[in-house]
Amino acid sequence: MTPEERQLMELERDQRTVFVSQLVKKADETVIKKYFENVGKVRNVIMIRDRKGRHKGFAYVEMDDLEDVPKVLMLHEVVPDFQKFSIVVKASEAEKNFVAKREADEAKKTGGGNKRDRRRLYVGNLNSTIADADLLRLFAPFGDVESALVQRNEVGVSRGHAFVTFKEAKTAELALEGMNGVDVLGQPLRMNFVGEGPAGTASAADAAVSGKGNWRLDDGGDSGVTMNASSRAALMAKLGNRAGLPPPAMPPVPTMPAMPAIPAPVVAGPAPAVPMPAAQAPAAAPAQAAQTKLLIVMNMFDPAQEASEAGPNWDQEIREDVEQEVSKFGTPVYVQVDKVDPKGCVYIAFSEVQGAVKTSEGLNGRFFAGKQIVTQFLSPTAFLSKCPSAAAMV
Repeated sequence: MTPEERQLMELERDQRTVFVSQLVKKADETVIKKYFENVGKVRNVIMIRDRKGRHKGFAYVEMDDLEDVPKVLMLHEVVPDFQKFSIVVKASEAEKNFVAKREADEAKKTGGGNKRDRRRLYVGNLNSTIADADLLRLFAPFGDVESALVQRNEVGVSRGHAFVTFKEAKTAELALEGMNGVDVLGQPLRMNFVGEGPAGTASAADAAVSGKGNWRLDDGGDSGVTMNASSRAALMAKLGNRAGLPPPAMPPVPTMPAMPAIPAPVVAGPAPAVPMPAAQAPAAAPAQAAQTKLLIVMNMFDPAQEASEAGPNWDQEIREDVEQEVSKFGTPVYVQVDKVDPKGCVYIAFSEVQGAVKTSEGLNGRFFAGKQIVTQFLSPTAFLSKCPSAAAMV
């Protein structure tokens, strides 16, 4: 087998493989294979484990048929039958990285100085939430963009840099001049032409002197904001206004199919009542407290349904699932599931305020089993009124 044939065979295998995360501790290769074989034949399941044999909450699932991959991807953010949380299913980045590597190799062979390379920009120090589509919108005001590829590792996590290719060299030069050193979502971009080495600081310094570099493409604060539909729109508007160019038209935000209308949690002022099924309605939120390390997560489950279907210890399973989920955001020191309150509440105390803040940002408004999660910060008094056994930790 030639090196080229081996490379193509590996690419084809990677195309049949999806990355699955947010898996609970009890999930193993057998459980995952059985679940995904509801869609198509599974060739292999690989879970990365530590020295004690505990997996890290994610797996690689290799399908036997490439045509089954689109159907598998439809299981993204679906709650499987073996846990209470939805799973994340992502396609392999292998094909995109393969193309980027091939183009980079070609650039090295030509010395990086031809006209094609002058259309390609290296964009570094990217916020991890930025995706390909975000880069396309970000650079569209400068001219036609052929492609924007965020480079990712084998588990689909951004490596913090990307390659952006313009149709014309002059638009790439404009983008480099206008965006190098600009703070996007809390991180200043580091840019240069592909093949010309790491991005220098001259453009950023010049921008700072001229006033270009002392502005931020975010909604305030030191850490930026999460890339959602509204922040993308605001970011593009700010970019267009600053650059003196009209911002690109934003595509319509896709809506969730077959999902009843659910109002957003009330922040201020009365809102008209919207009829909805009782099981789908978000829980009524308590009075909002200042950001603390104490959090209540509501509307996660129906206590009566759990008791009838899962037996007397159903709360223990939910507690373990919640603890594992929020550990991605911070260090929980206390988790209590309310077995009585029909609002489906979980009380969580973190070792630090930032853990509670990140958990609220990550869970609030998300859907689990058709229910919209609501999170609220609690004062120590309110928290202890529900969880007196947490006194030593609060």
